[in-house]
Amino acid sequence: MREMSSPELLAAPPCSAFPEYPASWYFLCESRDLRDKPYARAMLGRNLVAFRTEGGEVSVLDGHCAHQGADLGCGRIRGSTIQCPFHHWRYESDGACMEIPGAREIPSWARLRRYPAIERHGSIFVFNGSRPLFPLPFLLGEDQDAYVASAPFRYVADCSWYTNAAHAFDTRHFLAVHDRELMGPVEIDCPTPFARRNTYLAKVIGGTLFDRILRILAGGTARTSLTIWGGTFAVVTADFPRARSAFLISMLPLCSDPAEVTPIHG
Repeated sequence: MREMSSPELLAAPPCSAFPEYPASWYFLCESRDLRDKPYARAMLGRNLVAFRTEGGEVSVLDGHCAHQGADLGCGRIRGSTIQCPFHHWRYESDGACMEIPGAREIPSWARLRRYPAIERHGSIFVFNGSRPLFPLPFLLGEDQDAYVASAPFRYVADCSWYTNAAHAFDTRHFLAVHDRELMGPVEIDCPTPFARRNTYLAKVIGGTLFDRILRILAGGTARTSLTIWGGTFAVVTADFPRARSAFLISMLPLCSDPAEVTPIHG
């Protein structure tokens, strides 16, 4: 653990120092989007398709058929497979083609890349890579099954993902943006690989109606913890004298779809 007695002023790294889409977890869709048909989405610089097999397994694959590039989001779910709408090639949940109508053999190139996916609290998350580098984040030390999800909300941040993530370690923005006055040095550590955490105690000094109510009901100080996983996933907790708040933030870089926004799960 490293304690910072005073915030350090460091020059920001150039944009070229960061990948466009880091190997991390991303929100893909809600569970209800996978009821009886595939769900397709352009994200992370490519097209993905997700579907739920008749056995309940969730699979996320490259979104175009290996044959002539048809959009598998327009296909059909047949048992444990997804069927291409053009020529009815069928792919198993692992991405391997298992049937080509009229063909005796299936070529080795007839397969799709599969992405790790996890379903949690009514949402589907996908990892950008062939295997997860770390588990889907949750509140450290807490049992995820003991929680239920609140209604998510979304916002658009007109900046890069790494600029958004850097706010967790920018001590000056706590006061300027959130009206939180630091009561001591921040503590920065790495509680687990691929995660960096900032913990600090602050006084709630804002004059808004929300902050005035917060001081009355929850208390006038908060010990806040911000943990950034993989650069794109944040876990935030705030412990007040009489209450605790916690929420998860899944950052999704905007692609070609202007309606894509950042979902937050409380």
